Amino acid sequence: MRTLLHAALTFAQQDGQVSGQIKDAVGAPLQFAKVALVNEAGKPVTGTVTDEQGNFKLSAPFGAYACKVTSIGYKPFKSERFSLSPQSASKSFPGIAVEEDVEMLNEVEVMALRPQITMEADKMIVL
Repeated sequence: MRTLLHAALTFAQQDGQVSGQIKDAVGAPLQFAKVALVNEAGKPVTGTVTDEQGNFKLSAPFGAYACKVTSIGYKPFKSERFSLSPQSASKSFPGIAVEEDVEMLNEVEVMALRPQITMEADKMIVL
């Protein structure tokens, strides 16, 4: 029984925790932003979506990662590399601020098409 408990505790300690809060440029919480931990090759290992207050929490195996944040209308954010290890099993990002991705258009053209067939109460008109 003691060996089984020791094995369960050892297995449970193989993951680290990453948490934080995502905010926009004015400090308001950014809801439903995608947060991913990417490995050294840039491939996502795990991910989540922020809640209504912009908070997130992830579990990941020990290793080296960067935190990547993306959301529609905002520029992508990528943190500095950090490591999760038995000595440093948690990492906190208390306030990641992401910038808006604003792009001005030169011109917008709105086009509409007329229907080819118009139905009226007593007739059908084909154009």
